[in-house]
Amino acid sequence: MNADTESNVDVARARAEKLINDGANVLIGAFDSGQSSAIAQVAEQKGVPYIINVAAAPQITEQGYKFVFRNFPTAPMLVGDGLNLMKGVFEKSGITPKTAVFMHVNDTFGQSMAGAIK
Repeated sequence: MNADTESNVDVARARAEKLINDGANVLIGAFDSGQSSAIAQVAEQKGVPYIINVAAAPQITEQGYKFVFRNFPTAPMLVGDGLNLMKGVFEKSGITPKTAVFMHVNDTFGQSMAGAIK
């Protein structure tokens, strides 16, 4: 079984419900944090395990859900690791920028990434 969430939260929720009703025993996905949050709600309500694959917004797995798991780092982990990598590049190159700009998409994932910098 598989389903296209169409990058839409409402579609993701509806598809998760349909997959479970059609007999899915576990859900895996979605890429986007907003869609994954909607799928997590459905999985938790139905008691079906949901493994988050890529969606990095930490709040999805910080709500005390019993059936929601992740196999990908959270946004703060990604930001921390990225900043540490950049620090190493700056040390090796001998060049340290005086300013930096973080550009992101304005969705659940992007806001989680930006929030990890604050």
